[in-house]
Amino acid sequence: MSNSKPSTAPLNATRPSGPPPDQIVGSLDDSGVFEGSFDPSNPMTTSPATSDYGNEQHSPPDKYKGGNMFNDTIRSDSGEANFLAGPSVNLDASLTSSLTSSSQQAKKKKKRRKTADKDKNSNRDNEISLTVDTDMVNDNIRKLRSTRPEGLSPHSLPLNGTPLFNSSGSSLNPQQLRSVLSSNKRAHDSTDPFSSPPLTKKKSSTKKEPHGNVFQRNSPNAKKALRSFLLNFTDDVTWKIKDSIDLYQHALDTGTAITNVLVQEVCTMCPSLRKLNLTNCTEVTDVGLWAIARCCDKLVDLRLSGCSGVSTVGLRSLAMKCTGIEYLDFSRCQNLDDGALRVIAAGMWNMEVFILTSCSNITDSGVAEIARCCHKLRVLDVSDCEKIGEYGDKALIEVGKYCHKLEILNMFGCKHVADAGIRAIALGCPVLKELQLTGCSELSGSAVKALATHCPLLKNLSIASCQRIENKDLIRLARHCTKLEKLDISECKNITSKGLEVLSQACENLETLNLSKCISVDDKALNVLSSGCVGLRNLNLAGCQSVSEKGIKDIAHGCTGIGYLNVTNCKNVTRRFLMHLITDLQFSDPAHTYFGYQPKANADELRIKAKELQIKNLCAIEIQRLIRGTLARGGVKEIRQAYIIKHQLPRAQAHIRGFLQLKKWRSVLRGRLQEWAATTIRAAWCGMLDRRTVRRMKNIKGEFDLRDGMALNIQRVYQGHLGRLLMQKIRNKYARIALIEAQKQARLEQNATIIQRVHRGHASRLVTEEMRKERDRLRALELLHIKMARILQRVVRGMFGRTVAKLARAAKELEEYKWRCSRKIQCCWRGKLGRDKARLLREFRDYQKAVNAATKIQSAWRAFRGKYIGKVAASLAGLRKLEQTAACKIQSSWRARIGRIKAKDKAAAMEETLKRMRAVLIVQRVFRGHKGRTAFAVKGALKKLEHRAKPLYVKLKNEESDLNVVLDKIKILKEVLEPLERDKKELEKEIMLILRSKAKYWDSDRISGAPQRFVTEWLKVRLKEKLEKNADRVEELQDQLAEMEIKEREKHRHIRHVKRELVPLTTGTIERTKIERTQRLRETVRAQLHGSTYIQKIFRGHHVRSSIYAEDRDYWIEDYDTTTGQNLYFNTWSQETRWRKPLSMILNEEFNLNAQQGGNEEGLVSVGGWVEMNDKKKGVVYWFNNSSNVYRWTQPEEFVDKSAETNSDWFDGQDSSELMKSSSATGKEIGFEWREMREGDTGEIFYANSATGDLKWSLSPRSAFKQTPGETLTNVEGEEAFGEIERRGNWTKFNDETQGTYYYNEETDETQWDPPEGFADDLVEE
Repeated sequence: MSNSKPSTAPLNATRPSGPPPDQIVGSLDDSGVFEGSFDPSNPMTTSPATSDYGNEQHSPPDKYKGGNMFNDTIRSDSGEANFLAGPSVNLDASLTSSLTSSSQQAKKKKKRRKTADKDKNSNRDNEISLTVDTDMVNDNIRKLRSTRPEGLSPHSLPLNGTPLFNSSGSSLNPQQLRSVLSSNKRAHDSTDPFSSPPLTKKKSSTKKEPHGNVFQRNSPNAKKALRSFLLNFTDDVTWKIKDSIDLYQHALDTGTAITNVLVQEVCTMCPSLRKLNLTNCTEVTDVGLWAIARCCDKLVDLRLSGCSGVSTVGLRSLAMKCTGIEYLDFSRCQNLDDGALRVIAAGMWNMEVFILTSCSNITDSGVAEIARCCHKLRVLDVSDCEKIGEYGDKALIEVGKYCHKLEILNMFGCKHVADAGIRAIALGCPVLKELQLTGCSELSGSAVKALATHCPLLKNLSIASCQRIENKDLIRLARHCTKLEKLDISECKNITSKGLEVLSQACENLETLNLSKCISVDDKALNVLSSGCVGLRNLNLAGCQSVSEKGIKDIAHGCTGIGYLNVTNCKNVTRRFLMHLITDLQFSDPAHTYFGYQPKANADELRIKAKELQIKNLCAIEIQRLIRGTLARGGVKEIRQAYIIKHQLPRAQAHIRGFLQLKKWRSVLRGRLQEWAATTIRAAWCGMLDRRTVRRMKNIKGEFDLRDGMALNIQRVYQGHLGRLLMQKIRNKYARIALIEAQKQARLEQNATIIQRVHRGHASRLVTEEMRKERDRLRALELLHIKMARILQRVVRGMFGRTVAKLARAAKELEEYKWRCSRKIQCCWRGKLGRDKARLLREFRDYQKAVNAATKIQSAWRAFRGKYIGKVAASLAGLRKLEQTAACKIQSSWRARIGRIKAKDKAAAMEETLKRMRAVLIVQRVFRGHKGRTAFAVKGALKKLEHRAKPLYVKLKNEESDLNVVLDKIKILKEVLEPLERDKKELEKEIMLILRSKAKYWDSDRISGAPQRFVTEWLKVRLKEKLEKNADRVEELQDQLAEMEIKEREKHRHIRHVKRELVPLTTGTIERTKIERTQRLRETVRAQLHGSTYIQKIFRGHHVRSSIYAEDRDYWIEDYDTTTGQNLYFNTWSQETRWRKPLSMILNEEFNLNAQQGGNEEGLVSVGGWVEMNDKKKGVVYWFNNSSNVYRWTQPEEFVDKSAETNSDWFDGQDSSELMKSSSATGKEIGFEWREMREGDTGEIFYANSATGDLKWSLSPRSAFKQTPGETLTNVEGEEAFGEIERRGNWTKFNDETQGTYYYNEETDETQWDPPEGFADDLVEE
């Protein structure tokens, strides 16, 4: 017997490993819980002799020997953990014990019924006690239906994890179900076979309350376990066990842990398992892997993420058996090392997906071994494996060498990866589609170059935090990898608009781009992205400090499908701007977790609808074009009509006559067919009724046959039970015989041990004697060696002493010889020193003579030089005096000039100040007048509403006066209440001191007002009485104060209500009056501006036309006046002379009228009346018509089709507002504020002004490039004279050279002198 720890896993929610589904039959008790048994006579039953656990070659560990899923779980749940151990224990034994115990309990009950009728008792013991009510089964099925997804039949619902199928695979009807369930209730009056007690009863003093099994009526987890079984283990259609089991989801649904026992039972139950998910099953160890390898050799997909108990031992058995695994996930398995990877590589050669996320013990050696063996690898994930590449890129080089089918590689956080490894990956993996290199900071441009050259199929690339990446690398990547859809280059500080421009032009499929913390990205980069990557959906700009609202606006208008936009920490982007811009983004909502936009929940559906709408519009335009072309070709219609009348009309008449005749015959045939159909339907109906009757009779016969068969099954089960009891007795007999044989063998082995001990003792004594003799011999030999060594030492020492004495005598003689030689050398050296000293004395005397002679020569030269320098200094002093005099005169003249200039500047500044002051006074006068007139208008509006607001003002005044009275009362109550509360606290404190004291007398001033001694007990009573009076008074005052505070809140509420009623009559009227007056003034100013602009346009047009069509326009010549030195202009036709260049001459030069009249001097193209013009100053190309004086910025149709004709008759008859509604912009911008528009129905081109809303058919270059308040003005020489200075949001700052600085709003067309909100903040900082 072995003890099993209680398990919380609902193992009985899965199919048991013992009997197959065909052998389990049972019934439902009152609570809908299944009770049943299995049929051992079925040939599919596993007998004890042939069980897998009985095979010695495949015996499981001792920990898991014996038992199965049912009895393990049942005994764990019920608190009884004893079950049979050994290889022969299976479900048969447990059921046998259950039936035995049940029959014993039935016999005990029978003995207690002594007073009952004997015939009734015998009948009750022999009959089947279990009958199943079909309504009860349906009720239980209806209860479980709510936990099952739709589409499943309640009649095929499995009970206790087993589908109700017969041997042929078809489901049982209710009658069959009743007969099957009613045949297995024998001996189950009070107990459940699945919760039977152990075979050996243990007596205990304390009774444990039984914990219900998950399929017992008192189990709280029965429905939860059954629902998990239905969802995770069975197929929705066939009700068979699936070949793909998710034990992780099963653990979540049931709230219990997955253990090795459950894994073993699942694998035994379903040996054809192909996919198994054990994610986060921390209790699964190598034993679970052994069970998987033993049973599931067809496994293809295994996920062991987070299984920390897995090691190399379990992987070895898995690699030997499950060689067909293609998907393997070992993420967050900290016990895995390079040895485990070598074991995996040795057996799983067909692996395609390998995930090793956060396996910190993995190095290059293990990954290289995987690469050498698994050549079919498509996905490799080694993210957060920090040791990869630590000592070189060996792993990546091997992957590139062998894994040529690799498509996805994730190396997130592998900070040691270098360029060599990435180059090897690029060379060896040409089909690479996804590469994650985030955090690989050592990568440079050479790695990106290799990827761009050899991996053109890349769709997802992440090189975040690779700060050595530059624009040239990004350009090369964009030009080669044109299929990129996702790109992460965050924290790449060297990336600018230059690289992003090429990226936007080359990668048209780019949908996701991460530019967070790219500090070099600015508005120009966003502009190029908006013009190229129109399909961009996700953009991250967090931390891009150079990005402003202008760039975000370009992105929103260019990338219309964008949904995710992150602008966190972009200081130049405000929340107000984002809220205003959200109206232009149809797929985005404001984000809540970051600063920016997030995609809408149905963003993908909206994009699909927008695409469909765009396609429909294009189709409609094409259809309209075809229809218009058909209408335009009306001349062909008459010819076609004549042809139809002559040739096709007779043919059509013949067809119609044939159709009428055919229709007549069809009506006849239809009548005949209806008659035949009625006969056929009548015959089919009668046949159906007959077949239904026959089928009903067959069903009745089948029910009777089934009952007979079930009775035979019951008999077979009982006989099998008796046979198994007999076999158990036989097994016990053979076990006793085997025990006796074992005892005999043990006695023989004990006697053999005694004999061997005696023999070993004798042999050891002989060996010991031989060793003693050998020791004595060795000792004698050692003494002989010592004696001979002493003799040798004496001889050697004597010889050595004589040699030393001889060497000492020779050394003494050598020392005496050296002494004699040294004295001779010293004598010679002293003589040499004396001779050298005498020579030096002679040389010194000669040097003294030379020095005296040089001193005399220097003295004479210094005297001559001093005289000469004195003369030169006198001459220089005179010259310096002359220079000082001249400098004083120059300085005097310069200071006079500077003074005059300063005086002139001061006068000019004074005049400018006065001018500015006059302008300020004018502005103030106008502003005060505007404010005064506004106040007068407001006053008039309020005067009109005075009769309505007066009752409210009276009411407000009354409420405020009442409020003041209440506040005064509250103040008085607080002044009275505060001293009383202080006195109360002091009394309580004094009473506490008296209560703690044991003195007989106590001094107090509370009774008489002066300190006095009282008896303690009497003082205690008096003070308590006083405290009670004080407390009553305080409580009364607090109640009054609470009432006053309630009245105060009520008065405040009344006042707020009256003020809310006054708001529409006061504040609302004031604001409405101001807004109406502002709108009225704005409309007046706009009308005046529009009128003046229109007059100026007419005048300029008249002036230009008169200059162009003048008779003498081509007779102006330029000449030079020698007397004045200026250019003059002379007209040879009218004999007129001008000093200023005539307008006709300027227009002739500007538009090149000679070329327009047919000349081709500069290579211009002329077709009909149209001439292609090229304005070199502005760098634009346009077309001019000589005959109609029309300007076009799109090539006219005459250049393609000379027979075509462009006229403005269509445009003149259009309404401006309707035309703008039916037109769309082509995207071409002309000049400063003009854009090209295309009419949706006809496709005609015209031009619209985005600022004024004007529409034109003919747009001249002068009108297109006309300066407006929103553009910078230039003088004649091309230098900036005045105009736009700065732009912030919708406001633009302008500098007017006559009136100073003002501000213009492009959205509202407002102009003001005071700086707006954005500019005012800068002035405050300055």
